[in-house]
Amino acid sequence: MSLIRVLVVAEDPSVRAHLSTVLGEDPACVVAGAVDPTRESALGLEADVALVDAGRDTQDTIERLEVLDRLAMPAVALVPDAFSGRRALAAGARGALARDAESSTLIAALRAAAHGLAVADPSLAMPAALVLDRTTASAAAPAEELTPREREVLQLLAEGLPNREIARRLGVSDHTVKFHMNTIFSKLDAHTRTEAVARAARVGLIIL
Repeated sequence: MSLIRVLVVAEDPSVRAHLSTVLGEDPACVVAGAVDPTRESALGLEADVALVDAGRDTQDTIERLEVLDRLAMPAVALVPDAFSGRRALAAGARGALARDAESSTLIAALRAAAHGLAVADPSLAMPAALVLDRTTASAAAPAEELTPREREVLQLLAEGLPNREIARRLGVSDHTVKFHMNTIFSKLDAHTRTEAVARAARVGLIIL
């Protein structure tokens, strides 16, 4: 698996240090730099993807996200809530994650964004259509939103689990899983498991 170079962008020095440590501990990542967005020259560093901290205060989100226009690479924003997540996507971020996202989720989202996919943290509960940014606007969003249970099934499907194992994980019957699968296929206009996962990843319904 190729390394991804990540530029950490955060005003708070302690946040920059924390994120750099978390990313540096993963063998799939190389921290290309950890910079203050107010230092314009620092934003010129080369990287595959940027991780931008939008701060803890929703009121400051818009100002902090202005840095997205000055970055030369796709970016994933760390946001305090779903409202800020919408702002981040509208401002051009390729993805939005909760600020307390686990490191594995963080790495997966950064890798997906670096490879042109749109990503969103399911815990933010943002409609899939909002995840489409300017570079992925042609990807078709589901005609209907998936239910929380359908999202769970879809995520397990993306992990390559067979129906029986998905049923065991969720504590439901094989028949129930098949029912959810048929509904997911219908909503995503997909005909195979692979196609469903690919379509879901393109609109940020799952993180690969």
